Amino acid sequence: MRLFENTFRAGILFVLFVVSVLFIAPQSAVHANSLSSVVDAQSVKSALSQHLKRATIDEKEVGKSFSLKFEMMIPQPINHFQSSSDGETAMGEFFQRVFLFHKSFDKPVIFVTEGYDASYAESSRYKHELCDLLDANLIVVEHRFYGKSIPEELAWKFLNIKQAAADHHQIAQTLRELYTNKWISTGTSKGGSTAIYHKALYPNDVDAVVAYVAPITIAQEDPRPIEFVLNNSHKKERKAVEDFQKRILKDKTEAIKYLENFKEKHKVKFIMPIEAVVEYTVFEYAYSFWQWGMSPNRIPNKKSKMEQLVNHLFMIVTPTTFVDDRSTSSATYYYQAYSETGYYSFNEMAKKFSKFKLSQNDYGNRIMADMNLEIKYDPNTHIEILEKLNSATENIIQIHGSIDPWRYAAWEPPVNSNCLFFEAEGIAHGANYKNLSVEQKKSFKDAIKLFTAIEVKD
Repeated sequence: MRLFENTFRAGILFVLFVVSVLFIAPQSAVHANSLSSVVDAQSVKSALSQHLKRATIDEKEVGKSFSLKFEMMIPQPINHFQSSSDGETAMGEFFQRVFLFHKSFDKPVIFVTEGYDASYAESSRYKHELCDLLDANLIVVEHRFYGKSIPEELAWKFLNIKQAAADHHQIAQTLRELYTNKWISTGTSKGGSTAIYHKALYPNDVDAVVAYVAPITIAQEDPRPIEFVLNNSHKKERKAVEDFQKRILKDKTEAIKYLENFKEKHKVKFIMPIEAVVEYTVFEYAYSFWQWGMSPNRIPNKKSKMEQLVNHLFMIVTPTTFVDDRSTSSATYYYQAYSETGYYSFNEMAKKFSKFKLSQNDYGNRIMADMNLEIKYDPNTHIEILEKLNSATENIIQIHGSIDPWRYAAWEPPVNSNCLFFEAEGIAHGANYKNLSVEQKKSFKDAIKLFTAIEVKD
């Protein structure tokens, strides 16, 4: 457990006592909202329509965890910060997809700042673990330029952290007029990073953040995740992975034949020479192994033929990752990564395997982004956000897995802050509340109560 977590807990019982005495907005007061008992779809839809001008609001099938569900398309400016004097042609707007899972207007809200497409929320069975823990409504916001939230013309320079945070600010400000209880934003991976960005830039929009496995990188290609994969991961498993990689690189010519068969069968065109595709796939295998918490028992044994090795490799890292027919979501992700949010590189890994006569001089991942797009990395927003996080941001809880490479690109809060950093031992990129120890869960509950005055239910 982190030092700052222990520091936080040392004074939390006293603070909770003070809060219980002085807290001036008890949940009973929220019930004064005249809409608190509204449960019929037409009345809820009418209330939403009054606040969300020009939005389309469609009722959807919902599971037993919620009373109602709506899929909404909410108008957003493509450029939130355009002024009449900036000399630019008006960029217009796009419609952003938002899912609302409604329990009651007077219950808390879990506000998911998705980092990607939010199509998973189409399912009537979908819910977030925090909804049960906090008996809360759920709002899921699809990230701009993903899924159905795409303008007619993609203006790439407006796909950035501040524009996305402004999307979330506008939605939170509007819907907080209806949902007047506490708001907790959350997200997983890139979505967790998005929640932290939003909190740093608009600290009063939500009462707390619970960010899962969220990296905050420090460079266009952050060296820390690969450093973990190569040198700091568990030694026994790391050796098993490296031995597997070496077996394929040693017989790379034979491995290329299988990849050529794949190319012919699936009628695809790769974004790089086929020998480089084999190399990148082998390098990515090590990252995926740790990111997804794979067992070394799945690695083919030393007697396995190349066909078995390649089948296993392609099952973990599909060659379609490197196909030149990339979807909009893939192009969107890599544009963001290489213009602002950051990614990782395989150059350090390539040095480790240099004796296998590698075909490339550079094993950065810039090639994954559309090479027809002019992409210039701008670190200034990340620098600004880190300054805010280290100086003033409060009420952020992070949950990471100890064997997830992205954990090593995370922001670790100052010791004296009231932000918590949990590391779930032996867990990879799927870490959540359920993976925490008993002691960590106790700290989590105490923090949520301090930040929101809400009791967490197991």
